[in-house]
Amino acid sequence: MLPDASLEMAREVAETIRASRKPIFVVPDKKEIVTLTLSLGIAHFPTHASGAQNLLEAADLACFKAKGGRLPDGTRYGSNRVMAIGDFWDEFPDQSARFLK
Repeated sequence: MLPDASLEMAREVAETIRASRKPIFVVPDKKEIVTLTLSLGIAHFPTHASGAQNLLEAADLACFKAKGGRLPDGTRYGSNRVMAIGDFWDEFPDQSARFLK
């Protein structure tokens, strides 16, 4: 929570946190190395939500999107980044309505 912070200020804080964390390598079953990285989702009031619950849900969804995935056309998004829910809307406007339900 960053009261009174602009979206850009929140993005800068989140990116500083993300960049300061080095990847962690673990070998859970001694067969493969798994890399753990940090992704962060941010949402801004009132830009992305009109209330506390909706704001939390938007930030949670932004974090989910920041972790990475693929759109139906195969386009990759996210993966070890800071993403505001508005970034997803801006980057994939045609898909956003379907994915943000």
